[in-house]
Amino acid sequence: MSNGYAFIIQARSGSTRLPDKIMLPFYDNKTILDIQLESIQKHFPGALIIIATTAKEPDDVIADKYSNWTGINLFRGDENNVLFRINLAMEPRLSSHIVVYLLKWWG
Repeated sequence: MSNGYAFIIQARSGSTRLPDKIMLPFYDNKTILDIQLESIQKHFPGALIIIATTAKEPDDVIADKYSNWTGINLFRGDENNVLFRINLAMEPRLSSHIVVYLLKWWG
């Protein structure tokens, strides 16, 4: 049950410079995505959390890892149109406050 907040985290593993960077250990053997999810769950208990990733095979690792996390929803869509993917992920859900995270390491 949502507490009025919805968090959509755009995450994909495709990268030409550092493939699978979203799944690499970052701190205390946790990925950046692990840390972000734990933080949201701690500070916004009951919030709707959606990981919006692509339908491509390399992102199966994201779907496999987070499909069993309690309170985490997965949405898989088009790789090239991030805004459309986020819109489709949120479309069937209603929320008062929507927060979108675009996890990207800038190089």
